[in-house]
Amino acid sequence: MNVEPALGRCPDCGGGIVPDGKWGRCVKCRQRLGDCYGVALRYVFRHDGWTLVHGTLLNAKGERIYHAWAEKNDTVWSGQLGRAKAMPRAKWHRFVESVEAWYDRPLAVALYQVTQKWGPWRDEDVKRARALLDELKAKGLGFTVMVGSKEYRVEP
Repeated sequence: MNVEPALGRCPDCGGGIVPDGKWGRCVKCRQRLGDCYGVALRYVFRHDGWTLVHGTLLNAKGERIYHAWAEKNDTVWSGQLGRAKAMPRAKWHRFVESVEAWYDRPLAVALYQVTQKWGPWRDEDVKRARALLDELKAKGLGFTVMVGSKEYRVEP
C-alpha cells in the first residue's frame, strides 16, 4: 500500500517527511525540516508588503537547512519553533546558501489555497496558483482563505 507521508515531500530528494519530535525528517536523505514554512507564510498573510522566501541556509557546521522567511525592503523576518527575529537583510544573507523562490502575498495565499500546504511548493503548484490568480483577475474577483480561525482576503 502506498501511503502519502504525514508532512509532505522533501524539497531536496522527494522522499517522504515524517514527524521527528518538533521537526520533520525526510525518510530518504534524513534532512530535518521545521515549522518555518508555516510560520513565515502566516507572517506574510498578516503583514502587508512582505515577500515570502524559500531557500537554504548553512548552519555553523556547514549543514544545509531548508528554510522559509519573509523580506521587506532591507529587513528579514524569520521565526520558527516559537523564536522570531528581524534583522538587516545584508546580515541575514551571510547565512543564505541559495534562494529557491520569492512569493508575493497574493501568490503565497493562492499557493496555500490550491495545495493546502505551507510549503515548500513544486513548479506545478505555482502554475496552478498563477492560473487561479489570472482567472480571478480576469473576472475582477478576489478570494478569501481561512487559516485556522483567521480569514485572509486577497485581491489579485
